[in-house]
Amino acid sequence: QAEFRVPDNSPLGTNITLVATGPKGESNSLRLYVAAKGMLIDEKDPNGGFKEAQAVETGWSIAGTLSQATDVDVFKIHVKAGQSLRAELFAAQLGSNLDASLNVYHATGALLASNDDTAGRDPALTVKCTDESDCFIAVSSVGEIAAKSTPSYVLKVRVEP
Repeated sequence: QAEFRVPDNSPLGTNITLVATGPKGESNSLRLYVAAKGMLIDEKDPNGGFKEAQAVETGWSIAGTLSQATDVDVFKIHVKAGQSLRAELFAAQLGSNLDASLNVYHATGALLASNDDTAGRDPALTVKCTDESDCFIAVSSVGEIAAKSTPSYVLKVRVEP
């Protein structure tokens, strides 16, 4: 058991690597995701479709788990005309075996953007919105196995002018 403190001025994102040293040497490194205080929430089931999508706000990060290979987590965020929606998923960067895909849909159901791999196996995308609407971000597994780590991913969502 160990306790450590992240410096208050640490930049947000996956920027801290933790290595434990003991009598038998060093452990494997563990990457940590640093979220702004109060801005990391847990994914809540059921959220497998548009009607049950979990509402999120800009700047939030969501710690989620795809418990089955067919699991899909859907999040809803409101975007105004001319704004850009940015979604970044951190999984492999944090040591998860999840190979995820991100899809962003307009409230009408139209697919606006899709991404599989940006940072290694982790997807990220930016979508410029032409009208004011709810947008839905769907996280799913590309592979046929569920992630074995908990949480299996962190999704960072923000809206930019």
